[in-house]
Amino acid sequence: MNKLIIKVAIAAVVAMASFMFCGCSDESADDGISFVVYGTIVDHSTGEPVRAAEVSLHTGKYPSSVGSSTPNGSIGSAVTGMDGQYEMHCVVTENLMTQINNRYSLYIVANGYNPYSKEVTMTVVEGMRVQQDAAI
Repeated sequence: MNKLIIKVAIAAVVAMASFMFCGCSDESADDGISFVVYGTIVDHSTGEPVRAAEVSLHTGKYPSSVGSSTPNGSIGSAVTGMDGQYEMHCVVTENLMTQINNRYSLYIVANGYNPYSKEVTMTVVEGMRVQQDAAI
């Protein structure tokens, strides 16, 4: 009996972790349009790659005072590698795209840098790849 409970608990944790790390919204991938945002994050002064920067894409326009509040509507996230490059898989529903008027915010947080936000307007189609580089 205890082994069954442990197996069920492990399966639940794995399922939750898979959902949390997929960069998905609360909509399932079957109900939305999947696309990829990729790019390189560099230091604005030196041009050197920014390692371990957290990059996320959010629905709608970001607040004017970046970093003053926790972002809502994250539809994808990634962390830059040693070369400053990232790739995130995103999912958005057609209904949500209409509500936000195809506006998104790219948000970047990195140790030693001020939070960075960039508004992106795009019409998303299934399977598209969009490059979004930034100098922070």
